[in-house]
Amino acid sequence: MLRRMLNVAVRKRRLTSNPCARVEFPGALKGMFRPHYVTWSEQRQLENNATPHLRNAIRIIAETGLRVKKELLPMKKNQIDFLNGVLWIPDSNTPNGVAEIPLTKLGLEAFRNQTTISGKGDFLMLRQGDSQDFKKYSQMKLQMKREALDKINRQANEMSVALTQQGSGERGFDTVLTQ
Repeated sequence: MLRRMLNVAVRKRRLTSNPCARVEFPGALKGMFRPHYVTWSEQRQLENNATPHLRNAIRIIAETGLRVKKELLPMKKNQIDFLNGVLWIPDSNTPNGVAEIPLTKLGLEAFRNQTTISGKGDFLMLRQGDSQDFKKYSQMKLQMKREALDKINRQANEMSVALTQQGSGERGFDTVLTQ
């Protein structure tokens, strides 16, 4: 939409060129996967239910657009200039990705929080050094799945109780459930 608006501005001679002309936008993907762009309310919901380091990662990714495996996970603390609010990316998938990225207030706050959480080491994000760390995080992921299943079961049970109470009037149970 922005590119289209800027094209109109170029045609009406309000701009000399469209700054979005060379920007690549995601195209339609074949198969089952459909991209979903997270809305601000969805992001807030994710952040509210996440652990502190994951909350920081969500905010950093949303504010900077960093690639998780290539740019964020191997990131070191010395790549962040807190005084000037700039992030240095020394290695990227594309030549244009090697650059300084200005940080928003929200992004800078997330980096400060993550620096506090990450301790004394050089790295900013999780870096599993041995199999014991990997095992610890795998068990945490399994526990999160169990908690999610418990929550789904509770909601399903509450829903069936509500439907049973709703349908148990003088008429008896209906054959079609209504919402």
